[in-house]
Amino acid sequence: MASFDKQDVKEILGLLEEELNLIQKLDKIEKMKIRSGIRKQANWLMGVQNPTADRVYRILEDRLPDAFSVYPYEFSNKLRDLLDIRLIELRKREKLRLRERARQLAS
Repeated sequence: MASFDKQDVKEILGLLEEELNLIQKLDKIEKMKIRSGIRKQANWLMGVQNPTADRVYRILEDRLPDAFSVYPYEFSNKLRDLLDIRLIELRKREKLRLRERARQLAS
């Protein structure tokens, strides 16, 4: 079963935090609260089995309503694009892992 690795999760959460830093209308305390919520999603993201971009996006949106309420509309496309790229790379890694496992079993 495929799941995100630490680097994938770091990149996804990094995008969420970077976008939060660009928002001018929030004060420092609000940003800190939202940032804390974003960081709490790391374990959940690493535990998602066979993720899809839509599923991950919808669940993040449900789990981080404060953050998604202040992000601009264009951000959803940016996040979905990143998720798509991460998932393509995840599928490639999974295929390579399965091929290696099949080679080991054939030997």
